Amino acid sequence: MTSDRSFVLVIHQYRWHTPILGPLAVRLGADNEVLGLTMAAFEAAWDDGSWQRERVPDLVVVADAGTAVHLRARLPDALILHVGHGLISKNVPGQTYGAADYVCVASEAAAARLTARGHVPRRGFLPTGLIQADPLFAGASGRDGVRVPGCTASLVYAPTWNPSLSSAPMLGDALVTLMRGAEDGVGILIKPHPHIAVAAPEWIETWRDCARNHPNVIVHPPEADLIPALLGADLLVSDASSAIFHFLALNRPIVLIDNPERFATPECYDPDGIEWRWRDIGTRVEFVGELATAVLTALADPERNEAARMERRADLFGERTDGCALDRVGAAAERILRETRQENGRG
Repeated sequence: MTSDRSFVLVIHQYRWHTPILGPLAVRLGADNEVLGLTMAAFEAAWDDGSWQRERVPDLVVVADAGTAVHLRARLPDALILHVGHGLISKNVPGQTYGAADYVCVASEAAAARLTARGHVPRRGFLPTGLIQADPLFAGASGRDGVRVPGCTASLVYAPTWNPSLSSAPMLGDALVTLMRGAEDGVGILIKPHPHIAVAAPEWIETWRDCARNHPNVIVHPPEADLIPALLGADLLVSDASSAIFHFLALNRPIVLIDNPERFATPECYDPDGIEWRWRDIGTRVEFVGELATAVLTALADPERNEAARMERRADLFGERTDGCALDRVGAAAERILRETRQENGRG
């Protein structure tokens, strides 16, 4: 490795981070030595001694805040860049952001909100926008995403995985009737959070039964990229998932289901997180018997709540709505690497 090339370690905690980390690794690989590993592979190499512990990467890149926490214990002197994938709290930033040196966020306003609460990385926030959201700002139409074919309208149901926050236990096997009533022409694309496959696989089995027993219902693979499902949707039904705020980029109607059990789990319920403070962006449902009316009304009147959506969208994303977060994150990483080389006398 020559003095003008840096060593970058890219850690994939989950397969669904590949659309985020893959393009960034390719970009950084043009001028640096880039090694991509799953977290499991890194841990195995560390434990069996095949990892050269004296060789500290110039930069470690992750897309999950928890990954930074685990890596900090292994690589205490490494620079860690968390490029981000989520937009909500669930109390995660306060528990994990301090393990990273840099954290990419959607905007300056997002950085300010986190800083005001003391949820800060070691060196600072990078208001680059999030790579995951780039396709949402790239001018794609609803027909460019994944839809339920042949339907007059296609909605996506994207619940979160925490049982006390998720609407999944509230809907159960009556999901389809509760969501669209007798309107079988409204397609339902169910996009499980990837963690549900491990934390609550029985939910997925219930949804697959729904798809077998009802027309125009599709269960999208849990590990599949969320963004195409959002792009194809005319409406989003969710609860406390980051999908809500990615969907906000598209300015399409949203229906939000409140799980009353959230108050019992303060470890993941953050009343000051935007997932609860910004419920005005959609129609709020507390009783699932009201869900179908909320969905059909929102489809018939997509401009309802638009003023709040646009205000929150501007607050969340600021000027980072050009679909070029990858370029900004790449430039920021290259600047960090350049400064590190200079500090170490390597050019």
